Amino acid sequence: SHEFVEQVPHLTSSRLREDGEDDADADAPPRFARTALARRMSMQPTDLASSSNAKMTIVHTRPDGTKMDLVFAGASVPNVAVHAFNKDPKRTVQGLRCEDSELCLEHGRAFTYGEIATWLLTCGRLSKNKLGDFLGAADAEAVAVLDALVLCLEPHFSLFTLDEALRFFLSIFRLPGEAQQIGRVMERFASGYARARPTLFVSADTAYVLCYALILLNVDAHSEQVTNKMTLEQFISNNRGIDDGRDLPRDLLASLYVSIVRDEIKIEQREYISAVTEGWLYKQGGRVKTFKKRYVILSGSVIYYYKTAKEREPLGFIPLEDVEVRSMPDLASFKLIPAGTATVMKSVHAKKGGRTSAFAPGHHRSFLFRAATSAEMRHWVDAICAHSVETTSPMKRRTLSESS
Repeated sequence: SHEFVEQVPHLTSSRLREDGEDDADADAPPRFARTALARRMSMQPTDLASSSNAKMTIVHTRPDGTKMDLVFAGASVPNVAVHAFNKDPKRTVQGLRCEDSELCLEHGRAFTYGEIATWLLTCGRLSKNKLGDFLGAADAEAVAVLDALVLCLEPHFSLFTLDEALRFFLSIFRLPGEAQQIGRVMERFASGYARARPTLFVSADTAYVLCYALILLNVDAHSEQVTNKMTLEQFISNNRGIDDGRDLPRDLLASLYVSIVRDEIKIEQREYISAVTEGWLYKQGGRVKTFKKRYVILSGSVIYYYKTAKEREPLGFIPLEDVEVRSMPDLASFKLIPAGTATVMKSVHAKKGGRTSAFAPGHHRSFLFRAATSAEMRHWVDAICAHSVETTSPMKRRTLSESS
């Protein structure tokens, strides 16, 4: 078997930076930072859609720096479902639940809620904004998927403190914005954690109340707007009697307080692990055909580009789905074009003057990048070819030579 590390983008709700360029697809991932999460499989990445026996492992780094392998059963969800989910999560899940759907043809039957939940946990290319909004919905199908997702995590929750479990849970998706949605998601999480640690609290209500207390403490401790920070004694006092009228052990509350104050829960922050490759390239604009220097990151099967290397918010991104790479060695350049009969590249770019989540599909027929040297160009071309994916037709991963 061949082991590899899959690059995982995690999305947040913050907006893309403005850039006068027309660029990418579905929902733009607005903010990026690095985390110690990695995903591994004992198989080739292109085999994922066809194998139902795959095991996915999330390598989780604990607060003390030790690593823990969290193993999940694989799910043979077809690759085309990724793009479909990022467009319309509800309709995609309905398709996966319908035996006659095109999404279930190769599988031979409808997917169970457990299989869908495993896919949501381990795919790595789904919009975390869309995932959070879907999991927070009130309809029966979304609630069933949320319940199945929590059930998949329960064996691992048994090994985690409450704050560690909460951190991990909130790294999977972006927490939805509405109070009712947040309450629904947190209630399911608290119930799952209480089942995993049955002797810790009298009931799941205790875990639910304490989760909210930790989120409030997190805001208090790490917000620059809060000048009078909550003390340990105040935190303990605020949580008296929450365990069905009884006080929780002081040591438990103190350890949770110290953990949150020392290490912020990045609720709104987008995270992804180290890139396949990254560096400076010149990118040609859309309407104005001039080259601008951009810091480019290839992570998973997506190219993200930034104004600077230190920017947290990208200018746009390009999913590497059904693409061809056309190399131009004499110019140290390469062009991304649609494979097959498509005429427009999948891409997303920020809207001018946009607010949070103010981004739009791009309309590029191609994307042209220029490297500093031909060798650097070849490195990028090889990496892109290796990490592009097919959706509806066989992938054409050939590189064509084009003279200037």
